[in-house]
Amino acid sequence: MPELPRDRRTWLLAGLATTAVLLMLLVQFLPWATLNANVSSVTASADADTWQASFTATGFGRTTSQSRGWYNASFDPQGGITQVRVAAPLTVLGLLGAAACVTFILLTRPRWALIAALAAAVVIALAAVLMMLGLNDLFDGKQSWSLSVWLSWTAALASAGAGLVGLLQMRRPDQPTPAPAMMPAETVVIPTPKAK
Repeated sequence: MPELPRDRRTWLLAGLATTAVLLMLLVQFLPWATLNANVSSVTASADADTWQASFTATGFGRTTSQSRGWYNASFDPQGGITQVRVAAPLTVLGLLGAAACVTFILLTRPRWALIAALAAAVVIALAAVLMMLGLNDLFDGKQSWSLSVWLSWTAALASAGAGLVGLLQMRRPDQPTPAPAMMPAETVVIPTPKAK
């Protein structure tokens, strides 16, 4: 497989890191999981976002809804809330790591871009694992996973891919193109008059 030129590798690295940034921005606002339940004549649903849970109940001709942030004291501290509370800020940290990778690329600091990309991948994956474990515990495993789960794992893979491209770029720099060989100058012999 032919090696990509350095400029194309840099564009690939920047594209992957930018993809991770955009995906993690979406994760901040989209749900991770949903839960639907029916109890007699009441229908209840819950949406778990990165920073809050939204609850809706419909029954007896009324609909009520409320939202609570994950750091609200009303959540039982014994459940999976601890993992969720740790995971939420980690999603921001992963976003910042991927953004730092893009910044270092623009500043032509490939070594720092590589470190930022790999660190972001680890942090985003850790955030996804903790969020999924915490929500699985909170919803007793009855939830349906939603968009943020897939977006966060895709962002982790994109950031890891950026790190891999950066690693290949650091380990295999492009060979400089040799300058064309100079043609030897023709020797011109100028006859000198003979002394008399």
